[in-house]
Amino acid sequence: MGRKLKAFLRTSDPDGMMAAGQKIDAEFELSGNPITAGDVELSVYDYYRERRFQQKFPFTVNKDGKANIQLPFDSLKLGTGVFHCAGRTTT
Repeated sequence: MGRKLKAFLRTSDPDGMMAAGQKIDAEFELSGNPITAGDVELSVYDYYRERRFQQKFPFTVNKDGKANIQLPFDSLKLGTGVFHCAGRTTT
């Protein structure tokens, strides 16, 4: 069993409600025990449950207990709609 981590998806809008054309500026923040390292696999699904993005990112929690990963969501050209981001970590 891996180490416990907390995760939070941050975007340019604190409520995650971007207007059409607004920059997403997404970041995935992990917090946990310092020096914890592993991978997080993130997927983005649209309203119809079609996967629009999937990528694995390595991370290492720093001495302050945080690891931040900048996400390439602005380059995806997702358009408008409702999207769901799911993540799975391995440590």
